[in-house]
Amino acid sequence: MKIGHHLIDFNQITMPVLNILGLYDDIIPPQSSRHITSVVGSKDKKSIEFPTGHVGLCISQKAHEQLWSEVKN
Repeated sequence: MKIGHHLIDFNQITMPVLNILGLYDDIIPPQSSRHITSVVGSKDKKSIEFPTGHVGLCISQKAHEQLWSEVKN
């Protein structure tokens, strides 16, 4: 992947990765970022898909009760 003039090799990313996707996100649609978890080189990686939109991931009561408690663990 290229960002500007820089070639990015996702396989060189070795830090832990948590990819949180909003299933109804219209700013970053899940199909555009879902594959990132499979291409990073990290051994510690996880995706969480949550049934809400972009803003709902941050501020909805459901996200605070269910999603963020899972992220903390």
